[in-house]
Amino acid sequence: MIVTPRDYSIEISKSEITIVIILYSGFELNEYLELKNRINLNLISLSKIILEMCEFENMHIKYIDKLAWLFAILDRSDFEIIRKVNRLKNLQIN
Repeated sequence: MIVTPRDYSIEISKSEITIVIILYSGFELNEYLELKNRINLNLISLSKIILEMCEFENMHIKYIDKLAWLFAILDRSDFEIIRKVNRLKNLQIN
C-alpha cells in the first residue's frame, strides 16, 4: 500500500484500487485530472459541503461522517485506553 500526501487530498493506493480522500477545493483542478483515469478510483469526502459544491458536480464522491468513522475505529481497537474512551459515547447527561 502506498500513501501519497498531496496539496488537496490524500491518496491511498494499491495495485488494484485507489482511494482518494478530498481535503480541500482545488482538488478538482490540480489532482483529479491526474487520477481520473485510474481503474477502481474511489473518491471520499469527510465534509458534506464538498458534495454540494458545483466544482465537484460531475464526480462520484462518497461521503463518510467523521464522527461515525471515529467510532468505527474506536470499536475495532485492541488498546484498552481507546476502549475506555469508546465507552464515553454511552454516557448520558441529564
